[in-house]
Amino acid sequence: MNDETRELVRQWKEKAQNDWTAVGILLASEQCPAETVCFHCQQFVEKLLKAFLTQYDIESPKTHDLRRLIQLAESYVPELSRLSDESDKLTVHGVETIPW
Repeated sequence: MNDETRELVRQWKEKAQNDWTAVGILLASEQCPAETVCFHCQQFVEKLLKAFLTQYDIESPKTHDLRRLIQLAESYVPELSRLSDESDKLTVHGVETIPW
C-alpha cells in the first residue's frame, strides 16, 4: 500500500471513530435520540467498509448502501456476505429523509 492510500485509509478510520465516539456520547445521555444513534452507527459501518475498500484499492462508490459496499468487499472477506440482509436495516438510517 502506498503512502497516499495509507493516508486515505487512516482518514476513513478516523472519521469512523468519530461516529463511534458520538454514539457513546449519545447513549450516555438521558435524552438519547435513537434515530441519531442509528445514523451514526450506519456512518460508522459505512466508513469502515470504505476504509477496507480503499486499502484494497477498490474505488468506493458515493453511496450509503451498506449492502453494496459489502458486495464489493466480500471477494476479500466472504464472511461479510452474512451481514448483507441485516445491513439493509442500518442503511435506511443513513439515507432516510423526511417527506415534506
